[in-house]
Amino acid sequence: MLAAVAGLAIAVALLLTMSSGGPGTAATSLSAKALREAADVTANEPGYRLSMTMSMVIGNQTIELSEDGSWSGVGTAMRGAGEVVMDGKHVSEVFAYPYVYMRSPAGTHLYDAPTPWTKFNLNGFTQAIGIGSMSLSSSSDPASELQYLQSVGSVTDAGSAQVDGVSTTHYYAVLDASRAPAKYAAFVERYTGQSTLPVQVWVDSQHRVRRMTMSFGVCTKSYGTINEQMTLDWSDFGPQPVVEPPPAAQVTDVTSTLAAFESHAMASVGC
Repeated sequence: MLAAVAGLAIAVALLLTMSSGGPGTAATSLSAKALREAADVTANEPGYRLSMTMSMVIGNQTIELSEDGSWSGVGTAMRGAGEVVMDGKHVSEVFAYPYVYMRSPAGTHLYDAPTPWTKFNLNGFTQAIGIGSMSLSSSSDPASELQYLQSVGSVTDAGSAQVDGVSTTHYYAVLDASRAPAKYAAFVERYTGQSTLPVQVWVDSQHRVRRMTMSFGVCTKSYGTINEQMTLDWSDFGPQPVVEPPPAAQVTDVTSTLAAFESHAMASVGC
């Protein structure tokens, strides 16, 4: 059950991009506009690398997860490939809408699949966790956190800062779940107990998001509050290597298995 709850907590994290204010100058509508513009500019880049690190504290256990990969294309043409590391275990991943493909570590089989690769339909997964089918325009790829910046409320300009040697403007913001589509607002409030959550964003001179950080709690019945911290870094903007799904003969569809796994976890998650 702990693994199922952790998986759902990761899903919650990937659907959130919100955070509290911090020090800096007074919030202005120009700052909010800058974040919305940065979300659009970044999402429409022909390609980039996206790295994510996440830490989850569940009871007395800390789970560390990281992902690094390249992404290219826009809309249903979006494709990506990278590697996920969770508790020292490495899983290769390919994204070709609407499927996520995963290659199990050597000598193991994800979900007891007989093939080296598994895949699941992202829409099937989101239906299992209670938010229905999703389109690219309403958040269905792992970089979709950018779209939540369109729901930004108050914004504080914290001044200039360096991110991996790049000059940026650092913003603190509050994203209001009530400004997002109703199904996402309900999802956020159910699992975090809040309608607003904190985010920090760093934007470069070309109006591209370079870094985003957030921290929040996910309510559970068995483990109390799961405290999560998450950082996403965008870099290497421009064309990326061509990504193709693995051969069909090497892939097992585990959508129904994964959906059942996460649906079962839903009973123990929520405020």
